[in-house]
Amino acid sequence: MAAGMAVAMPDAHAPTPRAMTSALWTGGAMIVWGGVGAPNDVLDKGEGAIYFPAEQRWQEIPKVEPSSRFHHSAVWTGTYLAVWGGVDSRSNERLSSGWLYNPDTKEWRRMSGDKSPSPRSGHSAAWTGKYMIVWGGESEGGVLQDGAMYDPVADTWLEMAADAAPAARSFHTVTWSGSKMMVWGGIGEGGDLNSGGLFDPATNSWKPMSNLGAPSSRVSHSAVWTGSKMIVWGGRKDSEEFFGDGGLYDPLKDKWTPIVATKNFPSRRELHTAVWTDKEMVIWGGQNGERMLSGGAAFNPETNSWRAIRDSDKSVARSQHSAVWTGSAMLVFGGRAKNGGFVSKKVGVAISFANPNASQGDP
Repeated sequence: MAAGMAVAMPDAHAPTPRAMTSALWTGGAMIVWGGVGAPNDVLDKGEGAIYFPAEQRWQEIPKVEPSSRFHHSAVWTGTYLAVWGGVDSRSNERLSSGWLYNPDTKEWRRMSGDKSPSPRSGHSAAWTGKYMIVWGGESEGGVLQDGAMYDPVADTWLEMAADAAPAARSFHTVTWSGSKMMVWGGIGEGGDLNSGGLFDPATNSWKPMSNLGAPSSRVSHSAVWTGSKMIVWGGRKDSEEFFGDGGLYDPLKDKWTPIVATKNFPSRRELHTAVWTDKEMVIWGGQNGERMLSGGAAFNPETNSWRAIRDSDKSVARSQHSAVWTGSAMLVFGGRAKNGGFVSKKVGVAISFANPNASQGDP
């Protein structure tokens, strides 16, 4: 597959066009579930599907439970797709329910509601290897500063410590370092934030994150974990100020290093995706005002350099989509299209960009 080439996934058994969906990589397949879609932004009972790239086929997820939702959270535990919270697509009410789906048995199981977090949306979730950590978000009363840890084996919730927790927020980013969950940015009570915190589930404790040298306050940005650092990039402040910068955070040194703009860096954007390939962070799609973007760029933190990745098919321009890295290609699904509707042509694509000599375009 040529670098930047977008090869369409088959339509048979694929999920309907949608945005703000969850997309998770299991190690051999991509699970797509939930989101908002046409008509009337309602999906049929939370429909989703699993894509097997080696076989280029979709497998439907049963449309039984849970209720369709968006602004929810989802993680892959190694056995289950775990879905929690969000906004019900039909009633528009915030939810405090969660479900587990086992692809092997094709069965859903409801999570215990005992000691679960209060109803919310725009929260975050991270998988630790034992717990699904749900934190932050917003309710009818405003932004939230609490959360809980869910154990799918015991089907129990454990309350998270509140002492030293970051300021209340929603629509922030979260990454997992292998031992700590890192929260950053988002929308707080007074507007956008450039603060964060580190949570250690082993001690059930928070540690403040330095904001010295951190990127400016923002939302709709992206964050990835490289194995040693968290990279934050892009996003917007308020309604119309878009960013094309970012920073690298080292949790061991509690230190930020700005990403210095060089040639081939991507244009300012929000609502894009970012994946980590083991060597590079790949920024793809997004929007800058009303302009939907296609293509992107790859950032190498070791050399502090960007390389442009031109999209060979402009039909892929989209925002509010989802993306996962398979180890050899990026799988992109769904999103909003240029006309304000949902991407309906090449809803799902596989994109290769492994060639460092890819043609330079307008990222």
